[in-house]
This record gives sequence, structure tokens and C-alpha cells, in this order.
Amino acid sequence: MATISQSIVAHNHVAAKVGSVSDDPFGRLIRQSAQAAALSDVWLINALEKTIEVHGVMPAHFASWAGRSGLFEDLTLLMEGVTAWYEQDFIKAAHVLIPQIEIALRGIVSKLGQPVTKKHSTISGVSVVIGMGDILYSKEITDVLDLPGVNAKRPQQ
Repeated sequence: MATISQSIVAHNHVAAKVGSVSDDPFGRLIRQSAQAAALSDVWLINALEKTIEVHGVMPAHFASWAGRSGLFEDLTLLMEGVTAWYEQDFIKAAHVLIPQIEIALRGIVSKLGQPVTKKHSTISGVSVVIGMGDILYSKEITDVLDLPGVNAKRPQQ
């Protein structure tokens, strides 16, 4: 099964294609992670809800915990995203928190001494920040992070 490409169908059309493990290791990793999360999210949500109930954990607790990492200059959007999750506004939470995850990843890359910008694809002399895909698909970054599941799939040069 690992050598066969997969199509993800949504609303009567192919929404995405995931290649074989050898052709698309990150796509397979994300697909497998999504499937595992779908099976365990009920338990995780119950555990988190129980933690909130028993310990009185509030959005500020999550934001301040994340702030201790030193990866964020401003915790306002983290607070907004976690508060949205508490209020079960999951669309807002995702749209606010995913860019914050990307910022945190760039912060980790910066702390590793790796560049967090790249040349603009069409405008000479202009750079843009690297995105989550750039980070996850960069051999240099994944080698420094020593990601065994990712690095093991890459051919040795």
C-alpha cells in the first residue's frame, strides 16, 4: 500500500493527491498524522476538557506557557486563537493559530542559525519569509532538527 498513490475525495471531486512513500514522504506523514488524529481526537479532547475543568486552565495559561519559549514577540494572537478555541469557534482558532505555529517554526529555525528568508521567486533583490512548507521540506533544517522519520526517507548523497 505504501507504493500506491492516494486520492483524497471531498464533495465529489479529488481535493488532493498523496504520492507513494518514496515519492511523497511528507504527504504520507501528514496523511497518516491526520488519520491518527481522527482516531484519537475524542480522547485528547476529553482529556483537555477534564484538565480545564479540574485545574481551571484558561486561555492565558496556554498563551503564557507558549510565550516562555521566546519564539513570540507578541502573545495577543495566541490569546485570540486559544480564546476562539475555548468559545468553540474552530474556524477562527485555526486561522489565527496556524500562522502562529509558522512563526514559532521560523523562530526555531532562526535559533538553529538557519536563514528565515529566501529570494522572491520573481522580483530580483527582494526576499520573503520562509513558510511552513519551506521549513518541512528543507533538508538542512530537518537534518539539524534530527527528524528520524523524515530524514530516514531521504536517500543518502
